Amino acid sequence: MSLLSSLIIGRSALKAADAGVHTASHNVANASTPGFHRRRVDYKTADPIQKGRSWYGKGVNTDELIRVSNRFVGMRMVSQAGVESAASTMYTSLSSIETLFDETESEGMRQKLDVFFDSLMSSTGDPSDLSLRQGVTFAGEQLTRLVRDTSNSLKTSMDDFSTNVGDSLGQVNDKLAEVAAINLRLFTSGGVQAAGDLADQRDQIIQELAESVGVTVHLGTDGQATVFMGGHAVVSSGAARTLSLDTTGTTPKVLVSVGNSKLDVSSSLGGKAGASLEAWNLTKGYSDELDTFAKDFASALNTQHAAGFDQAGIAGGTMFNVIAGQEASTITFDSVLLGDPSKLAYAGAVTAEAGDDGNLQALLTMEDSSIIDATDSPGQWLSNLTGHVAIDMSRARSIADQEETRLADLHELNHNLSGVDLDEEAGNLIMYQAAYQAAAKVISTSNQMLGTLMQLVG
Repeated sequence: MSLLSSLIIGRSALKAADAGVHTASHNVANASTPGFHRRRVDYKTADPIQKGRSWYGKGVNTDELIRVSNRFVGMRMVSQAGVESAASTMYTSLSSIETLFDETESEGMRQKLDVFFDSLMSSTGDPSDLSLRQGVTFAGEQLTRLVRDTSNSLKTSMDDFSTNVGDSLGQVNDKLAEVAAINLRLFTSGGVQAAGDLADQRDQIIQELAESVGVTVHLGTDGQATVFMGGHAVVSSGAARTLSLDTTGTTPKVLVSVGNSKLDVSSSLGGKAGASLEAWNLTKGYSDELDTFAKDFASALNTQHAAGFDQAGIAGGTMFNVIAGQEASTITFDSVLLGDPSKLAYAGAVTAEAGDDGNLQALLTMEDSSIIDATDSPGQWLSNLTGHVAIDMSRARSIADQEETRLADLHELNHNLSGVDLDEEAGNLIMYQAAYQAAAKVISTSNQMLGTLMQLVG
């Protein structure tokens, strides 16, 4: 072999060492970059050349830069990111609802209800006592105020959940379009190995999409990412669909564009947006239960109150006022009774003799009667409502903890497979530095030898 061949081999060694230093430096620089996959250089021995009966090496080929990744782990991480994000969002959402039913630091609706019936019981001691009657009107007004406040807070939370979904969809659409654009750039650039940084950017965006709306992804062997929502592809190659929020119906819906029409994908929605819609539905259920309580409680008490007579012998009027369809948010204790407690219809007869508490006793029976939805007493219904919230909250907390652990395990697995080990990279830098110096020495020595040879020939 000629000295020129040695120079060429030395040059290939220099290129190989330079590529190694560059790759290790890039890994170190991005060790903390979210979504980064470490790179490694794929070296291959150059094809040898035969001279006589011997084969001589021609150095090394720096074949390509490898993006170290496991696409199956990557797809699983995207899916789990959506599940974990939904679970944590649900827990946070229900935490705000739970505070409305927290009875550990202040009286809740059940306690206010008990106070109201206790005040009625106190009036049996002397039905004509005005102060005892005022105690009933005060307790009734306090009960209805708390029911209204709770109902309005539930509705505010529902509005917040719906708004959160709507606000997030603009960013989601931008990210879907960005994934499609990067897909095209990867296709024209030669795939994820040729443009690993683009692939990292795209996969990080998909991870963020999963956290927002719970998408899943199929990473093809050709480097293209197809993003799904339920069974519908929202990104395919370089094309992306758009999402929108429809609030015209009884429940908010998320729609995806399909040609000139739109398809409801609310049931397929995950991530933060999916959890917000689910929290909306749960909260709507709590609100409906409270409306049922207010409607049936007011109806039963009003009916019984109307059957009695006040101190003037006048038939009882309305005790609680509600607006149909908005019962819990509009329930009030009747203003006439608040202004004049003597109009409470305690008497069972029109004569309204002193001490007549016939209708008062009948009103007291409402406390233990199944007047709410014909199944529960008022106290049982409110206790069950609080129990429903507590059970949903407990389940959400347990699921959030469980899914957080699963995602952490996947992140650890992915880091072990694709993450940057700074100690390893430091060792690589030392190795490539030594290789570079040795390659330079090969070139220097070959150059000196070639110079000597040229002098001899000359």
